[in-house]
Amino acid sequence: MAGSLEFIKSASGTSVSSLSVTDCFSADYDVYKIVGHTAEYLPTVATDVIDLRIQFIDSVGSVISASEYDTARLTMKAEASFDNDKQTSTTYMYGLMLFGDYDNAGMVNYVYNPNDSSSYTFMQGQGAGGYNTANNRFRGTKQIGVHKSAEQITGIHFFSSNVSYSFNVTISVYGVK
Repeated sequence: MAGSLEFIKSASGTSVSSLSVTDCFSADYDVYKIVGHTAEYLPTVATDVIDLRIQFIDSVGSVISASEYDTARLTMKAEASFDNDKQTSTTYMYGLMLFGDYDNAGMVNYVYNPNDSSSYTFMQGQGAGGYNTANNRFRGTKQIGVHKSAEQITGIHFFSSNVSYSFNVTISVYGVK
């Protein structure tokens, strides 16, 4: 059936500041759906805003942390004007924005052509999380990114923009048929 999902792999971490899902991309699919759910664990300041960022893992199992990514994000706020953020030639792509006093957040990202060593790897997705939950505020994000090096990608790595924060996180990878 066209458009169906096939589960490939998941990874979870408790009280971690990063998480990798290795060997999840192959020649079997051109498009992958990445679903994530995270809960902040022990925030240091209740008003901090941090990101769950994305990097890819290359064919030898190394996290690609060179300045080979472009990324952009639209943050839709319930209480204020929208924000547009963009980075070029940076070391990561936006994955999900998290906030200091939320209960949890989620994201869905799609990764395109990671196994094709002659093409860039693209990502697009969306996420949502609470902010100032006492006032029932909520924020959503739409994000895009590209890894600007034509090479085979075999996995995906998530990390916090602030290593003093740790998370309970679950990431699941699906192939899109």
